[in-house]
Amino acid sequence: MTDGVTERRRGTRQLDDDDDGLAEVLRRCMGLGAKAVAERVRRAAHDFSTEPLDDDLAILVLEAVPVLRSATTVATASTSTGRPDRLPRR
Repeated sequence: MTDGVTERRRGTRQLDDDDDGLAEVLRRCMGLGAKAVAERVRRAAHDFSTEPLDDDLAILVLEAVPVLRSATTVATASTSTGRPDRLPRR
């Protein structure tokens, strides 16, 4: 995220100053998808202060999705590379 989010001010306080600001917003996002996390952070930045925004807000959330491999793929990878944790390069 850009400093428009992290440096959002309410008086002398910034949104990312301590554990009850941005860190708490992110903690409460556990289990949410990327779009929902981005929306919660955007809303928190807007709601943090009654002052109008004077900086840009850019939020990028990457969502890790597990890759499912079949038993055949794992066995093939193990046999061809000698290492069960790596798939062969294509």
